[in-house]
Amino acid sequence: MTANVPAAAEPRTGAIVEARDVVKSFGQTPALRGASLEMQHPMVPPGAAYYLLTGGGIVAALGIIAATFPPLARITGPEVARNE
Repeated sequence: MTANVPAAAEPRTGAIVEARDVVKSFGQTPALRGASLEMQHPMVPPGAAYYLLTGGGIVAALGIIAATFPPLARITGPEVARNE
């Protein structure tokens, strides 16, 4: 894949992905000549609802894990271990 790169650097536009004058050929057959693409996406921080939902999920997961400790201790404690 070859690309035409201009000699002078152009100012950045703030695009996340940018391709200019892309050229692609298969042998002697040109498939793409001078295609350009620019994708912009604003960087927006997540809102409070995101952090509340994430924090609630973490608290719920830790609560479920903590709830397994007492049954696990009853099943695997030293008083129920067989030492024959």
